[in-house]
Amino acid sequence: MGCITSLSPIEVAPDLASDPPLFVAADDVRLTVIDPFNPESAIAATDAIAAILRRKPRARPKALALLASIAAASDRGEFVAALDATYASFVARRFPQAEFVLLCLHLYVRGAILFPRNFVRGGETLFSPVYSNQSTPVNAVTAAELAALQDRVRRHARSKASNNLDLISRWAVRAVVTVGPYTPELTINEDTARIFAEFAPNDDRKYWAFREAIYALNRSAGSDGFTGDINEFLRPRMAAEHALVLDDKGTRRRRSTRRNDPTFAWSVLKDREVEPWRKLLEDWIGSRRARKSLSAEIVTGNHLLDFLILHPGVTRDPVVFVKADYALAGGFLTYIADKKNDTISKAHAFFEFALDTLCTVEEEGSRYRLRGVVNPVPQDAIPSSRTYYGGQTHRLAMPVAWVAILQEIITRDQFRWPKETFAGTDWLRVADPTTKETSNVWNPVRAFFVLLKLYLPLRTHQIRMLDSGEGDREVLNAASRTWVANDFGVIPSKEDQGVLRRIWDPGQTSWFTGIYVNTNKTQDRVGEIDRGYVIPWENEQVIRLVLELREWQIRYNSLTAPTPYRNMPDARQASPDVVASTPARYYLFRDATSDKRAVPVTSSRMRNFWMALCAELETELQRRGIRNQDGSEIQIIDSWREEPSGPVPATSIFDLHALRVTGLTAFAKAGVPIEILSKLVAGHASILMTLYYTRMDIGHVSDVLSNAKVRIDDQAQVEMASFIKALSVNELSLRTAFNSVQGLETAKKTQPAIWQWMDHGICPNGRTRCHEGGEPVVDQRDRKHYGPVRGGVGNCALCRFFVTGHQFLPGLVAKLNEASFGAAEWSKAWRSRTQIEQRLRGERIAAEDAGDTPRPEQDAELVRAASAAEDAMRELDVCAETMHAYHNLVEQAVAIARREGTVGDGTTPTGPALIVNAPEGAGIGIDYVEVPEFELVDEICRTARFYHSINWSTANLRRKEIFNRMLMRNGLEPVYVGLSDEVSKAALDAASDLLRRRMSRDKIGQLMSGEARLKELGLLEETVSLIEQQIGRPVQRAVMIEAPSARPALARPALLKA
Repeated sequence: MGCITSLSPIEVAPDLASDPPLFVAADDVRLTVIDPFNPESAIAATDAIAAILRRKPRARPKALALLASIAAASDRGEFVAALDATYASFVARRFPQAEFVLLCLHLYVRGAILFPRNFVRGGETLFSPVYSNQSTPVNAVTAAELAALQDRVRRHARSKASNNLDLISRWAVRAVVTVGPYTPELTINEDTARIFAEFAPNDDRKYWAFREAIYALNRSAGSDGFTGDINEFLRPRMAAEHALVLDDKGTRRRRSTRRNDPTFAWSVLKDREVEPWRKLLEDWIGSRRARKSLSAEIVTGNHLLDFLILHPGVTRDPVVFVKADYALAGGFLTYIADKKNDTISKAHAFFEFALDTLCTVEEEGSRYRLRGVVNPVPQDAIPSSRTYYGGQTHRLAMPVAWVAILQEIITRDQFRWPKETFAGTDWLRVADPTTKETSNVWNPVRAFFVLLKLYLPLRTHQIRMLDSGEGDREVLNAASRTWVANDFGVIPSKEDQGVLRRIWDPGQTSWFTGIYVNTNKTQDRVGEIDRGYVIPWENEQVIRLVLELREWQIRYNSLTAPTPYRNMPDARQASPDVVASTPARYYLFRDATSDKRAVPVTSSRMRNFWMALCAELETELQRRGIRNQDGSEIQIIDSWREEPSGPVPATSIFDLHALRVTGLTAFAKAGVPIEILSKLVAGHASILMTLYYTRMDIGHVSDVLSNAKVRIDDQAQVEMASFIKALSVNELSLRTAFNSVQGLETAKKTQPAIWQWMDHGICPNGRTRCHEGGEPVVDQRDRKHYGPVRGGVGNCALCRFFVTGHQFLPGLVAKLNEASFGAAEWSKAWRSRTQIEQRLRGERIAAEDAGDTPRPEQDAELVRAASAAEDAMRELDVCAETMHAYHNLVEQAVAIARREGTVGDGTTPTGPALIVNAPEGAGIGIDYVEVPEFELVDEICRTARFYHSINWSTANLRRKEIFNRMLMRNGLEPVYVGLSDEVSKAALDAASDLLRRRMSRDKIGQLMSGEARLKELGLLEETVSLIEQQIGRPVQRAVMIEAPSARPALARPALLKA
């Protein structure tokens, strides 16, 4: 069989008598020749393909000879014979495949042929199976005319198709090549569409792309070409299949053919006999609760229906299917055996629902399952877990230095890069309300979205759901930065939802602006009510971004009422209770360039932006001379795909969802007051947590510790083991401090002999599961995997298994102070290393500006400096997060101590508290104080006498250094320089005890800073005597060193920028 049909093309009458007629392909599989045949068209087409073949490195003489025979055809018969011969060579795989398709495309453009109808519909054509994908290898080089048509479609596509321009531009070619003769202004009118209805694609997505391509073609000519609904002309058969049906509420609605439809209506279009299963699956979906996404359940239902449709012999009665003796039921388990674990577990859950719904009876108020029925997907068929690699994920974390470059790319030159890169998709035409003149306005939503992800450690889903606050009772005024009554003139929200929230700070007795995230951290599930959480951080970058975007939305994309969640695309796959309970919102990141201007920007639009940004980052790194250590260029884009407009990035080694922030994530977490953490990170002060009793002048933990008191606390901790075993988990949650209820559950399951007793709490696993004590890496209902504890083995504060209580309170405070010292040390390292990196980067930029040739050793040094700064920042972040965790545990322990220390009205003490034996009538509390560095390191070392888990070595080195300097200022030799760690610690503990007995903390601080002298304080001889007893020889005396002038008091530092 040849490649040309003998049928004549179908003629379509033109709209105007003066217009030439149009023809539509007459054959499903083969090409149709347009009469009269014009030899010039064959010559032009073959010349184009011959030029392409000659550019290839391998000669194709036989292919060129076949092209010459086509060019030599003088009439229709010779042309058909020559093309058939070329087709035979193509089928035998001797003529290049893509070039044969291109030859046909060039013959079409020159008015010689029309493509087969199945080229649009999908199915067998003359090109299959040799060229099975039936794609159109079109670009500006291979087929300039059709590439121009694709560009025309991309420029005139409707905004709702802006996320799929490449798809619809390809479908434009597939559609028009069946209509001819081709002209640059080719459109498709109603008459042509009625013929198209015979071979329009049935698949929903393909039909959508096909329809949008026709819209774009016609709009480019100044009209959509239709007087009515385009679907009425293009898809009459599908209109019948979409017959209106009544839903449960009596509302007339159309059946959907989408496979993500929770009603599974697509299945009855293929097999009406599966209706009982479809209805049961729909009921099961409707019964699911607290699910933001039901996609896993829908996928499982689709697999079941696919199995039934593929096996007509399987019963259509669900009751028969679940009978124990029904042999064919086992085929379904075999069918899904290679699917995801989640699919198998959901199938088990569905059949449990089916058994409870269809196979139970009620007797005396209780329901019983009938005998003889079983779940065809038993519990033991669910795989326990997949292979797991210790918390590692496939997502790479982008270096922090590169994240900073991303910020620069987006924001420099007034957002020049996003404005120019997305000139066709992120601009909209708006009319000035005064002059009525229209102008182009840039939509900043996508750029601001990524910037916010760089500023805050939020998930993509959380950012999409943020509320602008347009409906709140009070809003932050963008100009004055004061909170004022809302005067936006819109329908108010039922409750305040705005991302900016006014927060009272009792410590500073003032209001500040924090951040409210209105969804929790898990996208798939919610509890009974998803309330979100507050980040008590006045982040100026975030506040400025939110205010600018809110004002832009009010001006160019205003709303009069909040958007109900049921109008969101996300609601299609959410359970009914989530849809009902989620409040309506004024979404901050609503997309004005979309047809649905009130809903947030889609994930696909964000992915396109992210891929382009990664490509620009790759170019920027090359421009700056940043390379791999072997000198090769850094590749961020994994693969590219060809589009009519040129190559576009397809995949990247970095994922938008795994993007890290440039600053410290600890600032966005609750615990240590933000102003305290800011001072610590900025290096303005050493921070010490104090444990104090009211009515007593006791602050430092070490002041109330003694061996006898620690032994009493040990006894109280042993008694804690008894009530852990005796009480339920719910009761324990009121009497213990913990990070996760999993710690309590593990303690209940294991024996106290296995527990690891520490100064600050209990590890119920004996410190054997640190590798999985961290946050979940895979967090699904039926499959959870946890990563290692952040900060490494032994960082119990961040472990989900850790359990503690008020019996361990002094140890908890001591561990927090240890973390505070670590944070102070890493803060110094971070700031020092950052200064080095900035200096090297400045030198690198100056050399570029001067036109100097980049030196590889300079680039390598800059990379090492950036890596060192990032390492220090990461360690600082861990220390700060550890402080948060200990703070929260301490607060829990203090609250428990207060509850257990009072009865009746809550004011009468029941007796001495277990915590460090507070005297009767003394309440307990905590506070943070700014102290000299010596006081912090001295407190850590002194506390370590009683709590052996404290790592005192680094703190003792700093204390020894400070003490030796003090001795030298007082004319004494630095006697502690040569002593070992253990000996120097014991000696300095004794010296510290002496100083604390003889003077106040303020005087000790003045002595260590050089503002006071031992002689002035009357302690010179006593100190010398103590030291001589310690070293066993006289202390050498020297000339006194003049004390420096007193340091000025530190001003209260401003909060750090993100």
